[in-house]
Amino acid sequence: MITNVVTCALLNCPFDLKALTYKEGNITLNLTSFPCTLWKHKIIGGNCMVFVKGRKMVKGNVGPVKYAKVRVHRYARKIQNKGWNVNKKRVKCVRYLLPCNL
Repeated sequence: MITNVVTCALLNCPFDLKALTYKEGNITLNLTSFPCTLWKHKIIGGNCMVFVKGRKMVKGNVGPVKYAKVRVHRYARKIQNKGWNVNKKRVKCVRYLLPCNL
């Protein structure tokens, strides 16, 4: 059973990270440590990292892998509702984490 999935997507849209942080309340931005925003949405779940050039990575616990891609689309839709023109390209699962007993 897969426990954690990291999914990557290109949104084909440059972002102003400060404006995105101000428009949404649960996004943290610390450019001195890492050049992206960290977004934890209560309803969607997981963590979403949005980069300046339009790359997005989402990670979190899911059941089937198809739910990881649904989570990526939900975060993209939230960004689209904030006023950015988002065109999703190359949505793919990058890493799967499986539990193991030693």
